Amino acid sequence: LLVMSSDREIAVRLNEPYKEHVSIQIPTFTGNHGDFMLLVLHKTITESVHLPGNESLVDMLLTVLSNTSAYIKSYCLESCLKIMNLLQRFGHPRRLLKGPNNHTSLGFVLDILNNAVQYQYEGNHALVYSILRAKDNLVAIQNLTVSNDDDPGEEEDGTQLNGDPPEDPPGPEHWKPTMDWLQSWKSELQLGTLVRLIDGLLPKVEQECVEHELTDMDEILRFLSQQTMVGLLPVPHPIIVRTYQSNKFTSVWFTSYLWGVIFTRSQRLPLYDWHKIKLIMINR
Repeated sequence: LLVMSSDREIAVRLNEPYKEHVSIQIPTFTGNHGDFMLLVLHKTITESVHLPGNESLVDMLLTVLSNTSAYIKSYCLESCLKIMNLLQRFGHPRRLLKGPNNHTSLGFVLDILNNAVQYQYEGNHALVYSILRAKDNLVAIQNLTVSNDDDPGEEEDGTQLNGDPPEDPPGPEHWKPTMDWLQSWKSELQLGTLVRLIDGLLPKVEQECVEHELTDMDEILRFLSQQTMVGLLPVPHPIIVRTYQSNKFTSVWFTSYLWGVIFTRSQRLPLYDWHKIKLIMINR
């Protein structure tokens, strides 16, 4: 997935309508292959994130979503809700302050949002509306600090981020967040574009809802489609694609895995003398 997500042609083809039916427990949706991939990966991420040792898997799957996000012309409503769920989960103060590298996952989620806003605004009004509704979450991230009482679930002003804190593995023993550590990565978060989007559009949307008594989401999305981003957002940032970098550890893992599959699936065929196989340890 990571290798394919770095290929522009493959990423663009994710916009083809998805019409298949698979036996995977994901929300029913009408959208494209990019939506299907996002919903499946969201399911995998949320089922894996609370288990110790899965940090690399989660970040790899988020990287896949980040790599393709600049090319997805339109996310369906179900995908937008899942992206916002990822923002709430990985942007929660308690998670961010629990481990020294937990902010990495948040960076990937912000990349997804920025790519969609900067490069595919015309077809992603539902996602833009979701971002406007997530103002409190983004403001909480922007105002995140290390409090004096060392309570990672609260901010300086005592307010908490919306939503229950997610269940995450415990952080490293004897490690505590510091302001120097916080500022070292917080200053690198891509929040500027999203904050400008909210500051520029949210007052207009609120005024439109009051003046015309808008209560239907379709009417709000229609209003957003009439807005221009010219002069509101900064110059689009370069598209960043993170590619797979091979190393000896992954090579050993892939080799062991492939030979393990061959070994376990060929017991009935006399391909080799399994008594001489030393690939794995067999407990008798």
